[in-house]
Formats: sequence, C-alpha cells, structure tokens
Amino acid sequence: TKTGEHVPVLLTLSVLSDDTATPMAVATLAKHITELKRVEEALRDSYQFLQSTLDALSASIVILEETGTIIAVNAPWRRFVLAHDLPASAYGVGTNYLEFCHAVSGRVGTDVQEFLTGLQAVMARQGQAFSWEYACPSTPEPSWFLLRVTRFDETEGGRVVIAHEDISEIKRTEDVLRHQQEALHQSEKLAALSGLLASVAHELNNPLAALMVQSDLLREQAMESDLTEMVTEIHQSAVRCERIVRNFLTLARPNTPERTRVQLNDVVQEALQLLRYTLQLDEIDVVQQLADDLPVLWGDPYQLHQVVVNLLTNA
Repeated sequence: TKTGEHVPVLLTLSVLSDDTATPMAVATLAKHITELKRVEEALRDSYQFLQSTLDALSASIVILEETGTIIAVNAPWRRFVLAHDLPASAYGVGTNYLEFCHAVSGRVGTDVQEFLTGLQAVMARQGQAFSWEYACPSTPEPSWFLLRVTRFDETEGGRVVIAHEDISEIKRTEDVLRHQQEALHQSEKLAALSGLLASVAHELNNPLAALMVQSDLLREQAMESDLTEMVTEIHQSAVRCERIVRNFLTLARPNTPERTRVQLNDVVQEALQLLRYTLQLDEIDVVQQLADDLPVLWGDPYQLHQVVVNLLTNA
C-alpha cells in the first residue's frame, strides 16, 4: 500500500453440499492465499526499496496528496524539521504540508507566500511543475535553498512531490566565478588600454625626439639673446614630455620582474612627473620631503614605480 501497512483481506468460503467438491475448493483457496501472501510480500519489499531510495537522497522529499496531506517523507526531511525545532512527528505522514510552511516561515526569516501560490497552482492541476529559490538569512552564514514541486498524475487522484535542496555551495561557487569573470574582463580592458598607451607613446617618441634636437640647436644659436629664455622653456617642456612618454611605456610594457639597484627618490620623481597633469587638474599640491641619504634599494624599479603611482593615486 502507499504507506506500507498491512491490509486485512476478507475471504468468503462457500462450503459446497457436494462432499466431492470440498477438496477442490480447499486447494483453490490455499492457492489464492499463497498468491495473496506473495503479492503482499512483493508490495512490502517494493515499499521498503522506495523508502530506502528516498532516504538515500540528499534533498528533503515530501510526497503529498492533492489536498496537501503528507503521505510519505524521507530521512533528510525529518532532519530538516528537527533542525527548525519542530517535532518530527507533527509534520510526518498524515499531516498537512501547508500548515508546516506557515509554521516554519517565521523561523527561516523568509516570506513563503510566493512558494505557496505556486504549490497550490500545481496541486490544483494549473501547472505540472514549479521551482522557487530563497535565501535563509537566519543562519550564521547566509544559505540558499531550492524547492522543486512536481506533479504526477499516473496514480488515482495524483501525487505532488516536493524536493527541498540546499544550494548554498552552488551559489557561492557562482559568486566566485562571477568575480573571476569580472576580474578577467577588467584585466582584458587593462591589457587593451596598455596596448593603446604603448602605441600612442611610440607615435609620440619620434616627433618629440626631433623637437628636442631642434630645441638644443635653437638654444645654441640663441645664446645671450632675447630668445634664450623662450627656447630654454621649449626645451624643458620637450624633456618633460619625453619623460612622460617614457613613463607611459614603462607602465604599458609587460616587464619580467628583475631586481637591480634602485634610487627610491628617482622612482618617486618619475611617478610625480607622470601624475603631474592629473594633480594640477584636481588642484592638488604635492609637498616633497625626500631624504638625500636614503640607501640604494635592491628591487624591481618598474614594480616600485607602480607602487608609488598607486599610493599617490589612492591618496
């Protein structure tokens, strides 16, 4: 039977008046009794196998009649009920599942009305299946659960099977993957930007080199004239542009980490030169207090340069 209980069978024995027919009737009756016992054992074995299968599942399983009455549960369901400080016997076979949903909704801190609406639609034959995810904030670490409702109409009156699964680990994995994808996307954007920066810097190098050479020649020709100050300013601007382009190339070019002797003050000056225009736009003044007697560092100048740029930018 659906709940595995023994079903009493009523046998009516008609005693024939013909004494010769009695042995035949007894033999037939004995055959029927043997067959009934075999069927009963087969049903009991089938039920035990079904229950063992349900108990082996990780999801909490509840099987309902159309009315919402629970007709079968598995071991994970009983553990789930106990985990919410509810008596397992109160929400087992023969009780109403909808009452359980109302009782547990306040304890998990989630409004279950959306789920109840979908469940009742399946129970009323308005849909074949329904699923619902919800978060449980009441646990020490936020957890996610998935409820799957499926209707089966092969049996008389129909049955509704509800599977309640903990998908917290899946959600956390999805969150990690999403962050990794965002990081990968950001890395691709930075790689494209670095390529563009390197390209622009290379394009600027040639005209800047010509400008510096010509400014040097002009400065020699304009010595002790009214144009000396102007030519000197042009040359200094060209040198500064050349230094900025070199810094751009340093940032854009992928460098293999390599240690060498580094003057920290030079690294700071180059970083300030790179950010000078940005700082001016934001009306930020930088006061330098660089000691002249700093020891020479043994490190990677490119990585140190990036560290100083990040510190200045964050500040």
